[in-house]
Amino acid sequence: MRDDTSEKEPEATKSPASAAGEEIGAQIAQRFELPLVSVVIVNWNYARFVGAAIESVKRQDYRRFECVIVDNCSTDDSVAVINAAISGDDRFRLVSLSENYGHLGAALKILPELKGQFVNFLDADDLLFDNFLSFHVQAHLASNAPAGFTSSNYVTIDANDALVTGQYAPIDDVSWRKLPKCLRESRVPALPSIGEAQYAVLRGVTRDAPADIGRWCWSQGSANVIQREMLNLLAIEVKKPLLGGVDGYFLIPLFALCGVNLIGAPLSAYRLHGANDHSRLPQIKGIRVGNEAAYSRNTEAKALSVLTLIERCETIVAAVIPPMRYFKVLEMVVNNSVDSISARGSVLETPEAIAALARAYPRLVKTFGERKVIRELRAMMKFHDLAAVFWRAHHGRPPLTSLRRLLIAGLRRRKWRPADTPPPPTQED
Repeated sequence: MRDDTSEKEPEATKSPASAAGEEIGAQIAQRFELPLVSVVIVNWNYARFVGAAIESVKRQDYRRFECVIVDNCSTDDSVAVINAAISGDDRFRLVSLSENYGHLGAALKILPELKGQFVNFLDADDLLFDNFLSFHVQAHLASNAPAGFTSSNYVTIDANDALVTGQYAPIDDVSWRKLPKCLRESRVPALPSIGEAQYAVLRGVTRDAPADIGRWCWSQGSANVIQREMLNLLAIEVKKPLLGGVDGYFLIPLFALCGVNLIGAPLSAYRLHGANDHSRLPQIKGIRVGNEAAYSRNTEAKALSVLTLIERCETIVAAVIPPMRYFKVLEMVVNNSVDSISARGSVLETPEAIAALARAYPRLVKTFGERKVIRELRAMMKFHDLAAVFWRAHHGRPPLTSLRRLLIAGLRRRKWRPADTPPPPTQED
């Protein structure tokens, strides 16, 4: 018989995450270290602006960040300005390149050195608002539909910090209302810098934009925070200067792979001035800003992302669910890779793309079967370009069975599928 006078057994130790009277989200944020964010500023001859960009990072209410300023062999006073701005703050460091690798090239070169779980590429002439990092990190951590990157709206300012437009929204109001909210009701985890009222605002303006939208619906440049592992998926070795923007290279394929969470509030400032790509006109409905040289550079960056998806086909196929979605991802990136009225499939008509597809062809056939590979490529390519890939992949001596599949594909009229339409079912080899 149990002795009722005996000492009571001690209560089980409560987990800090379940103790009564405290919000779970706050406890998680207190118990565990919050993610490190890497802010990368690529600078070339922006001595007049880069100091302000650095100061905007210093003012962040989210304190767990590192900031790497990459100077692209500037010829003005940039290095002196940067050193003065970061002096005494070990969260900041300067990396000076021996030659100008271009904006994208410099970003890719520094990527292996970054320590953060999330990455923001801040243009040297732009500014972040004080709550930029905290809102983006909170959105990443509280999302019911985690995406490869988050993207917020921004205001535009001129060279003298005067407002040009109050807000740039990358998607129209009608489309925006159709997108589902994607943040949980509870703040789990809850960042110390974001109270319940702020979280309610963030939750109200954050939407999930799935890849099925099929078109650019996010902000460019500095307004994005990207999952580091997704950047690694597309990182390449830099052997020559790479022009164009980081967003043109990374964000189109990342959106095609896993969508984006859109924050419908301005959290940064995009500067319009005489030396940047989008300097001619403010953001006005129906008017295309920028200049021809800028669009040409970004087209090169987007074409490079297509080549990377082809060269990395095995890695991408292993990452996407289901694997067959690889072709839909590739098609979406091809469709979004041209900044002009030229044909959407023109990227795959280049000698570089044909050579890359020929190298990838045996690996794709091994995974999906040749009939399916031919059909999917035919949906994206003119027949003579597909034939060039086919003959090169087979070293000019294809088996008769393979040749018959190619000829049958040639009899079919090529039809472009809308980005949100799944590929037609086919029988596996």
